[in-house]
Amino acid sequence: MPILAVFGLLFVFALLAGCQKAIVAPPMQSGAEQYMTLPEQAFTAYSNGDFKRAEALYDRTLQLPQLSQEETLEAWKYFSLSTIANEKYNLGIEALEKWRSLNPDAENTSEWLNAFSKCMLNLPRQKAVDMLQALSADSGRSRAVRTEATLLLASREWTDGEDPHGAMQTLSDLYEQASKSTDAKAYKGTLENRLFAQLQSAEPEALAMLAGLLTPENELDFPYSIILLEKARRSATDNESWPLAHQALQRLRLAGHFSDKLLVERILRPLEQEYGQPAQGIALALPLTGPFGNIGWKIVRGAGVAQWDLAKSGNDLSVTIINTAAAGWEKKLAALPKGISVVGGPLRTESMDLLRKQGQLDDRSFFTFLSTLEQGEEGKVAWRFFSSPRDQVRTVLEFAKNDLGIENYGVLYPDEAFGMRMNSLFKETGSELGINTTATAAYAPKDSPSWGKTLRTFLRVPGRRAGEDDPMPPKPPFQAAFLPDGWQQMQSLIPHFFFYQETRMVFLGSALWEQGLSSSKDVETRYFNLAVFPGSWNPFTPTTAAANLTKTLDESGLGKPDLWVGLGYDFVRFASLLGSPEEAVSADDMNQRIQTAQAMDWSIAPIHWTPEGRASQKMFLFTPSSAGFEPLDPASFREKLEQIRQRHEERVKMLEEEYQKKIKG
Repeated sequence: MPILAVFGLLFVFALLAGCQKAIVAPPMQSGAEQYMTLPEQAFTAYSNGDFKRAEALYDRTLQLPQLSQEETLEAWKYFSLSTIANEKYNLGIEALEKWRSLNPDAENTSEWLNAFSKCMLNLPRQKAVDMLQALSADSGRSRAVRTEATLLLASREWTDGEDPHGAMQTLSDLYEQASKSTDAKAYKGTLENRLFAQLQSAEPEALAMLAGLLTPENELDFPYSIILLEKARRSATDNESWPLAHQALQRLRLAGHFSDKLLVERILRPLEQEYGQPAQGIALALPLTGPFGNIGWKIVRGAGVAQWDLAKSGNDLSVTIINTAAAGWEKKLAALPKGISVVGGPLRTESMDLLRKQGQLDDRSFFTFLSTLEQGEEGKVAWRFFSSPRDQVRTVLEFAKNDLGIENYGVLYPDEAFGMRMNSLFKETGSELGINTTATAAYAPKDSPSWGKTLRTFLRVPGRRAGEDDPMPPKPPFQAAFLPDGWQQMQSLIPHFFFYQETRMVFLGSALWEQGLSSSKDVETRYFNLAVFPGSWNPFTPTTAAANLTKTLDESGLGKPDLWVGLGYDFVRFASLLGSPEEAVSADDMNQRIQTAQAMDWSIAPIHWTPEGRASQKMFLFTPSSAGFEPLDPASFREKLEQIRQRHEERVKMLEEEYQKKIKG
């Protein structure tokens, strides 16, 4: 172009600037650009990262007459990308739509999607949310765009903590929809990776806010599992923080519900190469000889299976076993290296008393196989890894109240220390659940001939009316009776209810029933059709963990598992998820570790700890059967109860009618 012409153009631009908005003009051409077309100059500017000049040149290009379809498409593409690079997001989103209108397939390309994402993340929040909600629901758009829109919508929902719960619901709904697609596994894997990529760029405050939504119940499932994954990745910053991060990553790798099975592996392996695998070791303090040696060995058997399973997955956990029935065991425990800071056991109260007396509870974290600890100890000095009497009571009470609608209860207990404790515990738990304990009675456990008289008073059996051969059935002020004594006593005690014509009563038993029923055959069930009791081990419908334990034992010829074998199996796996503390940690630290570890797949009934470290177990429910016992079916039980009540009412009505006829005749 001649020099005078150039000056002329610049003069015209200067005049125009005085009477209308400024027009961005590219600088003078130099070198090879003098011989390039306008589209070529624009592309060169874009390729060189000069996005302001590229935007101006593509704007001029789009004003050229007689552009081919291909040239127009390319101009809109790079104009939109340039404006977005220049942070003009409102203009950029309009340009992207123009690009898409010329080439509908453009929205499936990474260039279009990345540019679209950048716009949505930078537009004013509410405007972006409105646009994304409409787009994610637009069936006319491609799956790639709807997916991206939904992921971005979740991101904008959690921005500044505006609606984090809504964001989780948005992501959960998307994942659920992906489950219905023909390529569900691949699609869900893509969602996992896309969300992980989003979270990697999230601000620390935003991630901390999302991590606050994690619970032991949800953190293995999308989208919470991805939040935990990023939280663990960021926390692995040095050797001190690595063990706890490794714990979370191992837990996700072993128990997380991922479609992309290698996602956690891709994060975990480089970190293990950098920091190594934390060396882990735990101890079991159990009686291996004497009257409780059989139980101790069962726990050890389950622990061995867990140790083998962990080794197969690359987790070499050492387990030191100390026989608490041997003399001097407490000295061996005290002499263990500080690195063995987590102990399973003891099993016996007297062993715990000895540790307490010697002050060893301060040296390690003890997860006892005891039903109770001393007042103020649980979650502060030691922890329970076993069900409590309160768990038993709460499990049967919640069933009776929530599934059967029973509000009024009676307690019939043996007149001894155990029975008195269970009576008090039932009343306390019932009060917490809002139910009424309307009658209690104690029977002499060693004087069975007196039980009939006790039951007569307990049930408020009416006296015989004049002219009446037998008294009418009683009308006790309760519909369910709690009987905490053992199964042997129940076989003699419960028939008294039927002798006094009380056939409608729901019998709530304790875990002691299971011990007697496990070895019983040809059980007389007619008295126990409305009986229910709790248990911590379910041999009938095993969980995934219980099935794996059963399979391994069977293949090894080690027999069938029971509660004690399952207890050892679960404890070792649980302990492996507590991280690798090199010495005893504070109670608060351990309680925090427990919150993550407890959400594993259990073989026994799951144990849950509060943030303060207090344990509870939601136990399984069973009912006696001719072969011993079987799992309770709540719906069938409720139907059976209604039928029995109906028959009882009909019988009472019939007896009353017969009596009235008799006295009138």
